[in-house]
Amino acid sequence: RGETVFEPALAPFAAPSVRAPMLARALEGVLQRTGRGRVVLIAHSQAGLDARYLISSLGWGDRVAALVTVSSPPRGTRLADALLGNVPEASDVLLNAAATFLGFSYNEARSRADLRAALTALSEAESGAFNRANPDDPRVRYFSYAGRSNGRNGRPACDTGE
Repeated sequence: RGETVFEPALAPFAAPSVRAPMLARALEGVLQRTGRGRVVLIAHSQAGLDARYLISSLGWGDRVAALVTVSSPPRGTRLADALLGNVPEASDVLLNAAATFLGFSYNEARSRADLRAALTALSEAESGAFNRANPDDPRVRYFSYAGRSNGRNGRPACDTGE
């Protein structure tokens, strides 16, 4: 027997504080339609941060049975830090306009893009504060999956004891 899968449309370029309430509204509809009391969330990349924000900051721990993240950056990404360091704030208006236009083709979530907020949420510099503000909820089971590229195996990262 298979499970029913719902794919909510979230603003593609925004901070978790913007995207998580959108997720909450979608999940309220899912719970109402299905008559279930809890959901299992499967989240890729930034959506993992959105889901953690939903659970911890928006108090959804009683309605989420498990969170499965796939390649989500709990410690941030160097790419986000590099982009933040190399994109002048003066270009935000133009970049956000282009990202808003691109976002309209991405899904039906119509919202103004905020690339700097999205990149900040994904940055290594922000990850510590985000993690402290959004700790694991003991009522939720957490699972995390990721892969490695460039033909490298995980031994060096796994052997550090982290």
